[in-house]
Amino acid sequence: MRLNLVGRYAVLTNSMLLASFAHAESEYVSSAYQLEEVVVTAQKRVENLQSVPIAVTSLSSDFLDEHEIRSIQDLAATVPGLVTTRSVGYGAAPLSIRGIGGANGGGNVFADEPVATYLNGVYIGPPAFNVTELLDIESIQVLRGPQGTLYGRNATAGALLIETRKPGEEFEGEFRASVTDLDEISVSGAFGGPLTERLGARLAAGDTQRDGYGENTVTGRDFGGSDSQSIRGTLTFNASDSLDLVFAGEHSERDATPMLQAVTGIEAGGGVGSPYVRRADLNEVLESDEFSIDGTNEFSSTNAYYSLSVQWSISEQVTFDAVTGYFNADTNGSMDSDSSSLTLFSNNAETERELLSQEFRLSGEREAFDWIVGLYYMHENAGIDIAIQNQNSGGVGFSEFPPTSAPVAHGLDVQFDADNETEAYALFFDASFHLSERLKLTLGGRWSEEKKSFTNTTQGLFLRGSEFYLAPTGGGDAGYGKNPGDAVAPGDYFRLPVSVAHKERFEDVSPRVVIDYVLGDDAMIYTSYSQGFKSGGFNSFGLDESFDPENVDAYEVGLKSTLFDQRLRLNLSAYRYDYEGLQLRLPVVTGGVEIENIGAAEISGFEAEMSAILAGNLTVSASYTYLDASMTEGTLTAIPTDVTPFLFGSPFVSLTEEDVAGNDLTRAPRHAFNINARYEWQIGSLLGTFIATYRWQDSVYFLETNQDADTFWQDAWSELDVRLGISTEDRKWELALFGQNVLDERYMTQIAALGGFPNASVSEPRKWGLQLIARF
Repeated sequence: MRLNLVGRYAVLTNSMLLASFAHAESEYVSSAYQLEEVVVTAQKRVENLQSVPIAVTSLSSDFLDEHEIRSIQDLAATVPGLVTTRSVGYGAAPLSIRGIGGANGGGNVFADEPVATYLNGVYIGPPAFNVTELLDIESIQVLRGPQGTLYGRNATAGALLIETRKPGEEFEGEFRASVTDLDEISVSGAFGGPLTERLGARLAAGDTQRDGYGENTVTGRDFGGSDSQSIRGTLTFNASDSLDLVFAGEHSERDATPMLQAVTGIEAGGGVGSPYVRRADLNEVLESDEFSIDGTNEFSSTNAYYSLSVQWSISEQVTFDAVTGYFNADTNGSMDSDSSSLTLFSNNAETERELLSQEFRLSGEREAFDWIVGLYYMHENAGIDIAIQNQNSGGVGFSEFPPTSAPVAHGLDVQFDADNETEAYALFFDASFHLSERLKLTLGGRWSEEKKSFTNTTQGLFLRGSEFYLAPTGGGDAGYGKNPGDAVAPGDYFRLPVSVAHKERFEDVSPRVVIDYVLGDDAMIYTSYSQGFKSGGFNSFGLDESFDPENVDAYEVGLKSTLFDQRLRLNLSAYRYDYEGLQLRLPVVTGGVEIENIGAAEISGFEAEMSAILAGNLTVSASYTYLDASMTEGTLTAIPTDVTPFLFGSPFVSLTEEDVAGNDLTRAPRHAFNINARYEWQIGSLLGTFIATYRWQDSVYFLETNQDADTFWQDAWSELDVRLGISTEDRKWELALFGQNVLDERYMTQIAALGGFPNASVSEPRKWGLQLIARF
């Protein structure tokens, strides 16, 4: 009998370990029940997983199907070291790998992501892509650790490589549909094949409708819903025996109402509260899915993507690759920043990001020497137009302009129109020297240069009744210390720069060294050192401040083994990061966010993964991750933990500088593990399959300061997923009943500070559904 391993998905984990059964890409057990070889292309060449000293996990389309993974945010606690979130507003769903998540998370759109995302080799910058519905995906690879010597964009945390399906040698297609008890309906289809002897094409389209599962008791509208459509076309052209071209174009649209909820109880005081006192009914609200918000949390996004890949085999040993990419992302929406039934704080924004990249690679293979040299160029234009309305700020308004009388307390409306242009150049190489039959040395390096230009125009309006008055921009900082009712001279009560313009240049050289030694036919050990670099930049809002680059020195050792006649895979690894100049996202009490650097942090971790055939029909995989990530030096601006309750969004709050040495990094769970079991049996001419997956993640912080409070903190959580399916042996059709989060555990996937107060994105409730897949 031929058995498909653990959901027919592949988890290719190099420096730590492959939970092969839990994630095996269309991998099968032979009649002797042995694990077959798994190959990866993480080093831009086809290699055996167990011989590649890089931490990479590859998830196949079958894995995505069997676990109902619709977007990157659905991978929570599935890939070792990867922490995902649900949308925190405007579609942003930040990622963290091995404790490095940095300043991402919405608000500031000009900070580079520590986790670089690629679609068919093209770098995709915006974190909003993480909530985009996945369509006709061949595989997703998650690389852990600093990246730069093999891929176009440098990254300090890791990279996600997403590959879409290409037309094959024969005409084929498929149809997928699923429906759940949360009023979700998702349908997609794809078909393609050869058009001529040398030309192939594939077309894919999908539509997903999700009604919201959370009720807004104020407006009657639901939260947590979305409406997504995507279409993609792919053409392949075999120009000659040595030249291949692939063109892909995709367009997607999405409307959504993110599930966000206030963590503190600001309503009882009419807008007065403390960001460090949890609301008494928080657990009840999360479990009931009943929220009281007077405003709107919604956004719309449109993405366009085009790529052209050219591969030219110059000779049997030398290959030239060129990847040209274009990506455009537009979003607009609004948020009720206080997430309460009071009219306190809101914002609306439009963002646009346009990115053009070009990558050239020349690679070669000889018996004792493998090498790759690359050149990368990227040009990106990004802009944000955001208005922050603070109706209860304690700001000052006047009955006439310019003011001639004492001010009275009213609201504030500030408009930021900021643009950022980036030009990035990089030269990278990676070379492996086979010093003996068992010993290999890999040397790599990257030179990066980035030029950034930033402009920001700010306009402030004070609200009195239903009228607005332009705030003067002269004077100094005197207005920051004023209280409502104080006498204020014209021009000195609030400082808002009319416009600012800056230019910065960042340069870096990052090396990589790897030594691996083959112990025998079934085991390999390795040790590596690499550096990661992320350039500095500018704050989106009118803070007139920039932030510096961050750097990571990463050390890693590992063992990869296949034991008991290939019935068991056991991989172990340990790593340590020295992390300097961390870019961190801090709240601004009057709205917006600010990015600051701190001195240093240390990250150390251990990962173990096991895959085993326990019986002919039963495979089990498990992984465990230990992570210790804390700051070792530095101070950050913070709202004091013992602050007297204040009016939400008030500018008259005394801030402090907090020593954060010893504090944990955010989104860095100390422990995490998952276990997956797959049992398959014969039902006449059909196959039955049962899959159960249990995931557990330790508690995490969401703010680097004030960690003695519990409002920017989430306790440990777990989820249990199950799937019962039936299919033909050739898998021409499959029908499955699935359940996600069947224990109905609710938790906060991300907590962001808006106006200084915590606002949380919430996990989905228990969900049951049916899935149908038909292939032809």
